[in-house]
Amino acid sequence: MLKKTLIVLLSVLLSLALFGCAHPGEDDAGKTTAPETTAPEDAPESDGIISDGFSPAPFWDIREGDSLSDAELQALIEKIPADQYEAYPDTHSVPVSATLYKNGETISIDPDDQRLIRLTNFVNNCIHYSKCAYTQGLLPIDYLEKNVMGRDFRLELTYTPYGETGPAPYGTCTSMCDTIVMTNSVTLIAHDLPGYGGRSESYPFRAVGVNPLYRGYSWLELVGF
Repeated sequence: MLKKTLIVLLSVLLSLALFGCAHPGEDDAGKTTAPETTAPEDAPESDGIISDGFSPAPFWDIREGDSLSDAELQALIEKIPADQYEAYPDTHSVPVSATLYKNGETISIDPDDQRLIRLTNFVNNCIHYSKCAYTQGLLPIDYLEKNVMGRDFRLELTYTPYGETGPAPYGTCTSMCDTIVMTNSVTLIAHDLPGYGGRSESYPFRAVGVNPLYRGYSWLELVGF
């Protein structure tokens, strides 16, 4: 009798424990909660600027080959959250530094700038839900110097890398990047990871390109930079 009682009691306790466990998914408001990840120790203080979750669907459910009008792009921009960085898995949110290069000027952008938050949320959403066009392979150094770092109008973001998966064509992880450059496209750079052939002259580090919504729209201008 005592043995049966103990078995019943253990079963009840186990059931309560299972129902009390938290699992990643959607919260009461419909926002997907972020899984626990290992963030860099020296990341900027979030101070409430990072959300607990992220949007449960693409901001715009576009198909490859479609083109958006200016009115559609503006409608898209307006619906992207700009008050907090959304916590997409395996992506960077608050940058260590953000520097805008425009009209010959070098301008430091605050991490809590709503334009920066909105643009980051948009890019992470597109990458997470694979609403992007990608380079077929790594980008060579001569292309980066001419078409990315050499652009007069660009936004350079720096981060402390973390995680285990580096940027790759068709990948959804950006957390091992130390630099992300925004122009009409997005370039993910990991200087600590070797490119083709170890660290060859043409590919001394890993860099890949991403086009959110499959085309090179003027994203910096669209968010107000």
